[in-house]
Amino acid sequence: MGIRFCYFSCEQERITPGLVENGPLALDFVGGPEPMVTLGRLGEQLTGISFLEIGEAVRSWHREIDVPDDPVERAVFFDDYGLDPQAPPDELEQALLELSWTVSVGQVDDRMRDALAAVPPDGGRSVAERWMTIEELDGWSSEEAQGVLEGLCEVARQAVANGHHLYCWTML
Repeated sequence: MGIRFCYFSCEQERITPGLVENGPLALDFVGGPEPMVTLGRLGEQLTGISFLEIGEAVRSWHREIDVPDDPVERAVFFDDYGLDPQAPPDELEQALLELSWTVSVGQVDDRMRDALAAVPPDGGRSVAERWMTIEELDGWSSEEAQGVLEGLCEVARQAVANGHHLYCWTML
């Protein structure tokens, strides 16, 4: 299955538990790379800001996990998520914590959003060629890198034009 990353923009008020759980299906979004390192390294190339700084989410929202009190609902909950209801409390707490992190939304640094938005529509090829020099993109074709970059730049331009942040939905 793998990890999915979807980039989108919207008003912050639209980041609801439903959006976190199901993804930005009702919004325009593009698939893209892992945000911290792979996108962060692009941000570093575009801005000179360390990838560790520009790639870090400004804010994040995670899946809300509420264990039902009702015994029947609780049994269904444990079964649905593959949890052992007889597990010791510390193991159960750790499993619930890990489960909450499997789906999340992170707000991309506005400096990254602005740098992507500033890439001219006819300048994507040279930016993509430079981006492809990073280790994380080994095996990518130049067309693939350019296509991903152009999609990210378009979403970033829309975000800037609408006064929105850029977000990344992640599903492990």
